[in-house]
Amino acid sequence: MNRCVPLFALAAMLLLSNLANACSVPVFRYALEHWHPDSYVAVVFHRGELTGEQQVVLAALQPQDGSEIAGANLVVQTIDLDADPDEAMVSLWEDQETDVLPWVVVNSPLRQGPPTTVWSGELTDEQRAVLLKSPIRDELGKRLLSGDSVVWICLDSGDVSADEDAWNAVTTEVARLENELELPEIEEADLDDLSLDPSALKLKMSALRVSREDAAESFLVASLLRVEPDLLNEPFVNQPMAFPVFGRGRALYALVGDGIVQDTIKEASEFLTGACQCTVKAQNPGVDMLMAVDWDRHIIPALPYDDSQPELAGLGSFANAESTEAPSVQPEEPLDDTQPVEDSDSELSTTDADPATNLEAESEASTETSAPIDAPLPSTSSREAVSTGLTGSVLLVVGLLAMCVIVATIVLIPRSR
Repeated sequence: MNRCVPLFALAAMLLLSNLANACSVPVFRYALEHWHPDSYVAVVFHRGELTGEQQVVLAALQPQDGSEIAGANLVVQTIDLDADPDEAMVSLWEDQETDVLPWVVVNSPLRQGPPTTVWSGELTDEQRAVLLKSPIRDELGKRLLSGDSVVWICLDSGDVSADEDAWNAVTTEVARLENELELPEIEEADLDDLSLDPSALKLKMSALRVSREDAAESFLVASLLRVEPDLLNEPFVNQPMAFPVFGRGRALYALVGDGIVQDTIKEASEFLTGACQCTVKAQNPGVDMLMAVDWDRHIIPALPYDDSQPELAGLGSFANAESTEAPSVQPEEPLDDTQPVEDSDSELSTTDADPATNLEAESEASTETSAPIDAPLPSTSSREAVSTGLTGSVLLVVGLLAMCVIVATIVLIPRSR
């Protein structure tokens, strides 16, 4: 019996260890302070030397330190097709089915698993502007910086009646939840994870509407349709969609068509405004949007995050010695501007946001994403992600019961001779 006690205790400790990463800070606020956006990868194909005008456009894709343009979460890689690039790059170029050069291919962040092409187009200043900025993304950044807990992006399908129903469902429920939901009480042990007084945290939600026909929002639309792997498939692709966005422009998952209802909107909102049950970004659902916002200028986290950069191995041999390397960007120094998030009148900074190196060093990113919604309830994987808090509570109860059994075993049962 005596040998069973330490084994039982070890099992209980392992159960309780799953709760070590929990935090009472709301998910939306923890993400805003601690989860740096994953970087998209822009591959620029060309032959020979770029012209002076093309080099200017290329430099504007990834501004260097001291630039007056806010950098986006984008890493740029140039590939000279005349310099014998590796097979992966040749294959990517052949997939483009175009002879236009220079040509830009933007792939999803490496941390999201095998890279997929999000957008492609000619390297021009007009295309660069569409890639990096848009009116909806600018407004989204302003709202998140000014204190919105969650901003719902409603993507129209083109079916006027269905789009109106989806928009009304989101805006009505968001207004109701704003008055119904309550933020968790911040525990004293978690105050170091918060850069402002807990009393300054407010629950605020809003919504933005996007047309798929809006040329200025073409990159945003393409990004949203790739938040989950099957949103481009039938029957989902032609239905209205709603994406709860939080933190530094991170879309949680998609609600689709008939799934845009009161229960699913509430479920996602409760998760994002509730206590952060897992502080490790890679173990939480969501996909970061590409946004040219200098988050670090406005949000000074209580504790620094890890900025180490993963290997760019997701697209093959990026380290090809014969390809032209994009200039490396060094981590920026902490800024003195400590403008609070709650100042809704503040302008977005135009200081470089360190796109090449500000990547979190975390555990390997999960490649699973939640499935889209075609029923009143969200997909199984989405519900599993959102139910993390319930799972943590169950584990806590099980752990406490295990400890009680251990104590009872030691105290009440006579030792065998």
